Amino acid sequence: MSNQRALEALEKLELVASVQATRSAGDPFLLNTTLFNLMHSRKSALAAALGAASLAEGDRAGASAICRACLETLEKGHRAGKSFIDGLLPEFVPVAMAGDPPHISDAKRLQLHERYGFTSGVIGEFDDARKEELGRLAPIAAAAPVDNPAWVYPQPLLDFIAGHYATLHAHQSLATGGTRQQAVAAVAAATEAAEDAIARIRGFYISASDDGERTLELKRIGLQPKRMPGEASSGTVPDAPANATLDAAAKTLTIATMPTNANSLRCYRQKVAVGATPAGPVELCGVSVSTTVNYTQLGPLDAGVGYEVWVVGYDGTDEGSPGNRIAVTG
Repeated sequence: MSNQRALEALEKLELVASVQATRSAGDPFLLNTTLFNLMHSRKSALAAALGAASLAEGDRAGASAICRACLETLEKGHRAGKSFIDGLLPEFVPVAMAGDPPHISDAKRLQLHERYGFTSGVIGEFDDARKEELGRLAPIAAAAPVDNPAWVYPQPLLDFIAGHYATLHAHQSLATGGTRQQAVAAVAAATEAAEDAIARIRGFYISASDDGERTLELKRIGLQPKRMPGEASSGTVPDAPANATLDAAAKTLTIATMPTNANSLRCYRQKVAVGATPAGPVELCGVSVSTTVNYTQLGPLDAGVGYEVWVVGYDGTDEGSPGNRIAVTG
């Protein structure tokens, strides 16, 4: 399995998340809680697995540093979650007006604490094992039924915890002496899980309106709507992007605005010809729903080797014309 397949799956999940954020209550295409959480968890896991696989084989020190940083950051997320639960107003405080913070009984507050791993409502000590375990518990606790949805960890906090938990897991094997082959296998497994989630989301979209498989909402998340026999595409493709600027330290390309008719940005790279050695194949190396894309998302550049990198707009079906090519060296 190529990492290009993994990038394309990640791109679709990022598009789903981006489009979901624009939907309001009552929108038939608004994902339910189960699919929403599934989408976020598998997106985080795939992004983290790609990041781990991009480490050079044997880079145990780098993986260990990433794991240590994730554990420290997870602790901050768990402390923020504990503070969130503690900050819910007790039920004896009168509701003054609509929009007041959510109220909760002492018994329900204790139940929440227990669900998220704060036994007896006490924050407790944070050793590495507990930081990891609370990261596992957070999405499970958030998905459990509650009387008031406002008692659940806010989605940005859940995403924060999920992202660092996934990154921790993706790098743990390398940090403890695992091989690059194991990291590549993890990418394959994460990609298959992501594609399963995409298939379920596609089914949800198809069931959301009488248009079924022909709904144009599918194109917004990078999936091809079904066409009737003889029906041609609209012929509209994204515009060419404006000239990209390079951040060599961050290994990113940035454009001012997303090209017209595009809903994501793709980055390509190619090894340049040297003497009798021809140019290498063009390969998809990064995807983004923002105007900045990383050209090492597929994996690191070969050390000392010259490349050209560029971006194109993508609308879920078609790519536009390529932007300016920029020379970089691995």
